[in-house]
Amino acid sequence: MTKTKTGAAVERKYSGVGQAFVKIWKEEGFVGYFKGNLTNVIRIIPINAIQFLSYEKYKNFISNLETKPGEPRRLSTVGRLTAGALAGMTSTLCTYPLDLIRCRLSAQHEVRKYTGIINAGVVIFKEEGFIGLYRGLFPSLLGIAPYVGINFTSYEILKRETLRWQNKDELGVISKLVLGGLAGTISQTITYPLETIRRRMQMQSMGTKTATDTGLIKTTVNIYKKYGWTGYFKGLVPNLLKVIPVVAVNFIVYEYMKKLLGLARAAKEI
Repeated sequence: MTKTKTGAAVERKYSGVGQAFVKIWKEEGFVGYFKGNLTNVIRIIPINAIQFLSYEKYKNFISNLETKPGEPRRLSTVGRLTAGALAGMTSTLCTYPLDLIRCRLSAQHEVRKYTGIINAGVVIFKEEGFIGLYRGLFPSLLGIAPYVGINFTSYEILKRETLRWQNKDELGVISKLVLGGLAGTISQTITYPLETIRRRMQMQSMGTKTATDTGLIKTTVNIYKKYGWTGYFKGLVPNLLKVIPVVAVNFIVYEYMKKLLGLARAAKEI
């Protein structure tokens, strides 16, 4: 295969999870596994803070709309999905450039176009303009809305039914980990095709000033032409290996932070 500087070549470099682990170790050592991680840490702090905070705010707002005066507060499944979707879109709009920069930094291999977070932002802005920092935003919003909505909703429904089944008022740490992992698996699998399209669009113009795809529809069609329908799920397994523990831990921290901030009692009402 002729190597190019495009994202497509980077994608063909690895044929599986095991092979990728070995190849990264041989070529870049232990540090290679954490390439772009600083950007991810910088990004994940505001995105999670905004996402969880806005979810509680949207949930309370929607529950007020759904509950009649004098009745106990409630929130329907559609209401939970809507609150989660809005929370995901809010956090994405606020932090998207950092996500794009993280993706570009992580994809660098033989050719290092960017030297760091600030440099990547400056180069992308110079070569692709302000819109370059938001390349792939639309499919990201399309993907994050159902992902976060399904994530929160599936976790809360699983938690509610588990508490009812066990006849308990509170779940243990292990139970929360399992339910969080299940919620992450469900949401990630359902919405992964949009994640694939988003990352493909983010990788456009990497190494060249001309994008190989010109938009959401063309990118979607090109993936199908090249890989078939399975192309939309390329990389799902390693993503699940990452998402399952991350989402599980996120929900545990979320639960304990609600208690710490005095939000747990209000949350039980809806």
